[in-house]
Amino acid sequence: AHHWKALVGEDLDTKIILRFDFEKEEFDQIPIPDEIDGFFLRHLCVLGGSVWLIEDEYGCSLEFWELKDNGMKKSWTQPFTVGIGNSNLLEDSIPLKFLKNGKILFGAYKQKCLHLVLYDLKHETARPLTVHRDLLTSPFLTSVYVESLISLDTGTYLGEVQWGEVDEDN
Repeated sequence: AHHWKALVGEDLDTKIILRFDFEKEEFDQIPIPDEIDGFFLRHLCVLGGSVWLIEDEYGCSLEFWELKDNGMKKSWTQPFTVGIGNSNLLEDSIPLKFLKNGKILFGAYKQKCLHLVLYDLKHETARPLTVHRDLLTSPFLTSVYVESLISLDTGTYLGEVQWGEVDEDN
């Protein structure tokens, strides 16, 4: 299923999660936990096979909320919080991967560079990872993807490009 944040309601003032089930070809809505102030909802991502909401608590900490079971409001659990503290290492970052050693890999684009940070949940410490020096001046981008056996080149997901006539005089 594909999930994304959305605003609903007469004044578009209620944040929810929309989900599209590819097998059933149906949309449904998942309410966010009451404890989350929608204004501070930072990220919606997939980590370790689960859907996670990350809430920014006034720049002091990141609360991680995991979606369990059927997607009802009571399906959310809040297993841990990552303290940002006085360090700006995790400011404006996004979690990229849970590692098997209990650490989280974060990425942040700052000062025209990608910065990678390892956060240790057990010791509550963050440390920057060194990127190869030659890459520091090159533009690059990070993306999170999910492997799939579904081909995008069937015409269903990607259409044929319709190129117009090229006027070589202009």
